Amino acid sequence: MTISRRLFFASGAVTLGSVTSLGSVVRAAGHPSSKTTNRSKTHSGYGELVKDPKDLLDLPKGFQYRTLSIEKDLMTSGGIVPSAHDGMAAFSAGPGKTFLVRNHELKNDDIIEDGLAEVAQAPGTVYDLEVQAGGTTTLLIDNQSRGLIEDRVSLSGTLDNCAGGATPWQT
Repeated sequence: MTISRRLFFASGAVTLGSVTSLGSVVRAAGHPSSKTTNRSKTHSGYGELVKDPKDLLDLPKGFQYRTLSIEKDLMTSGGIVPSAHDGMAAFSAGPGKTFLVRNHELKNDDIIEDGLAEVAQAPGTVYDLEVQAGGTTTLLIDNQSRGLIEDRVSLSGTLDNCAGGATPWQT
């Protein structure tokens, strides 16, 4: 099954910085055009950003987002959601479901100095036992409800899982 961009977003996979097209939409909505009159700013793109009452993500009027998991929340598999969400990729998980694989770009110093939540070394997921920081988590999403079914650590013991995303051969 091929996941379209529309289905990807509809599944709740909205992360700024990791999805270029969404980042462009939000940037276009928030940047004033070069024309200003009497200190009032004329906006191009999708309009002015509306203040989010949850203070997570301001979006243009008519746009919405859904959070699937937040840093330091409990994961369904146990443990806590790691910090430093980075690049992601979506894969079919069979009829009506999508796997969302999310990178966590962390270094050992981030954990020690900044108090960020590491990717726990779950059995069968460890690449390097000496590394206590980065990795990936996998979220299983129900396409109908757009809700989280489960989340778990899928890779641990790595550093600099930068950008991420699917390879040309869909891995």
